[in-house]
Amino acid sequence: MQVVFDQLNVAALIDTGSSINVISKNLFDSISDKLKISFEQLSDPEIRLANNEKIKVFGTAKLKAIIHDQEQIIDIYILPTVSHPLILGTEYLRTHKVLLDFSDFSYGVKNIHVQTTKKIFIEPNTELLTNGKVPNFVMVGLQGLCSNSQFALHQGLMIAKSLVVVPPNHRVPIKILNASNVRITLPKGKNIAEFTVLSNDNSYVRMSDNTESFKVQNIELVTESIDIVEGQDVPFNPSKSEDSSLNMVAEFCKEFHLSEDLTEKQLLQLQQCLYENRDLFVTKDNPNLGFTSLIEHKINLKPNAVSKHQNPYRLPPYKREILREQLDDLLRQGIITPVSESEELPITSPVVLVTKRSANADKKESQNFRFCCDFRHLNAQTEDFKYVIPNLQELTESMSDLVPNFITSIDLSSGFFQMGISPDSTRYTAFNTCFGTYKFQRLPMGLKLPQILFSF
Repeated sequence: MQVVFDQLNVAALIDTGSSINVISKNLFDSISDKLKISFEQLSDPEIRLANNEKIKVFGTAKLKAIIHDQEQIIDIYILPTVSHPLILGTEYLRTHKVLLDFSDFSYGVKNIHVQTTKKIFIEPNTELLTNGKVPNFVMVGLQGLCSNSQFALHQGLMIAKSLVVVPPNHRVPIKILNASNVRITLPKGKNIAEFTVLSNDNSYVRMSDNTESFKVQNIELVTESIDIVEGQDVPFNPSKSEDSSLNMVAEFCKEFHLSEDLTEKQLLQLQQCLYENRDLFVTKDNPNLGFTSLIEHKINLKPNAVSKHQNPYRLPPYKREILREQLDDLLRQGIITPVSESEELPITSPVVLVTKRSANADKKESQNFRFCCDFRHLNAQTEDFKYVIPNLQELTESMSDLVPNFITSIDLSSGFFQMGISPDSTRYTAFNTCFGTYKFQRLPMGLKLPQILFSF
């Protein structure tokens, strides 16, 4: 597999026998520093190979690379000597959903992203035919199906499922429907569709000129039951479609507390702006959190840190069900992961479910409880870091020379869960539950120093 680090092209070896990604120290040193997002030394600088031999590890790093014409982040271990300069193990294959075909010793990606080639404006209640770009690694002449992507669905768009053939310029036709009553803007480089290669499981019939076909016009989404008399057409009511789109915008904006001081025109403009950017907000229809890899939290234990494993706290039956729901949601989003039996855990913590202040005490529902870990022992074993959090008054006084037109504040939904934690520190965040032991893949709440890191 070809991996590009700036101007450096490397042929990576795919090794299904390796659970981690490995790079030689010589190759790591030759990569530009701007592609090295992070580097850290391990507290236990040795790993055990498949032959039970131990080998020294210089550290772990996150590298930025171009694979399949797409920018990717690779978590990698740095070793002094490796049989191949760059080895991609099952961790990479699983994360990026790479499929291996042992019949011809080839590989492919399960779902290939089709990206917009330019900024696109789609007017309300219109269809648009445009071109989407498939990656250059996709073979010319390959046949496949283009269908909806998660991004398109979150935007409220529908992509016509179509059979396409990859041309030499790797641009395939995409038909987009905007059935809403608002204008939708698609930036360049967004994953507008998914390309799936045709396999033996697919079958299609070629339509000839004599094949009877049906034409459909005036399509309308009807949510109420109506009686259709044979021989009569279903009436199309444009005003009803317009009202339905306005209702969608109004229903979405119920998630926000909008000022009552706005004029009707300002309120409509704000609602339309919020709806057009609805993929940025965590809502019932879009529950997934964002994530940044720009900064990671690292846990440094004291030299004399004491190991301790705490049993899970007892919970009543209804709270066990709530805990199960919240664990499933955290697993689905990749915020936590189960701990393997072979993993060494110096500290494990218990879990508590805390009732939210705004919650109804009579309702025993998952959203009324906050998932928290009791990290008191871990915090006691963590080294201190002296840092003064910026003072709000000092920040506002610094604006005296240049008075801003607007001062805004942003409240991130579960903000800590949108930040990363270093791979070597995840084992310290392990926690015990009645359903098993898990660890965090993202920054959890309740640790000693994250609020300092979050203010950087």
